[in-house]
Amino acid sequence: MLYRVIWIDFAVLLATSVAAGQNVTGDRTEEQESKRILEIVPNYRTSPSLVNYEPLTVGAKFKLASEDSFDWGAFVLAGFFAGEAQLTNANRSFGQGAAGFGRYYGAAYGDQVIGNFMAEAIFPTALHQDPRYFRRGIGTG
Repeated sequence: MLYRVIWIDFAVLLATSVAAGQNVTGDRTEEQESKRILEIVPNYRTSPSLVNYEPLTVGAKFKLASEDSFDWGAFVLAGFFAGEAQLTNANRSFGQGAAGFGRYYGAAYGDQVIGNFMAEAIFPTALHQDPRYFRRGIGTG
C-alpha cells in the first residue's frame, strides 16, 4: 500500500513539472492544463495557482472525489494494480485466473475509491480543509 502512495505522489510530482502546459509568457492557464498524470491517472485536485482562489463547498469536495474515483483512468490504474498483485500473489486467498483477477481488481478499485473519498471529501470536510494542490508556477522542474 505504501509503495502505491509513493508511486502516485511521484507521478503527481512528475506531471506537475513536465506535463503542465505553459503559454508564451510562462503563465499557466486552466485551459492548457491536463487533468491527467501521464495521460491516464486522473488528477482533478491540482490547481495551477491561487489566482481567484475560492474555498470549495462540501458538495464540490465530494464532486472532486467522484471525478477522481469514477474516471476511466481510475479503472485502468486499478487494473494495473490488480495485475501486479496477482503476479506477485499478494493475497493467496484470491486465487489465480480470471476469478482471482476479478477479486484483485475489486480490491484495488475499492482501495482507490475509499482513498479518494477519505482524502478529498470526508477528512477535508470534517477538518475544514481544502483538498487541492496549488502550484507556484515559477522556477524549474
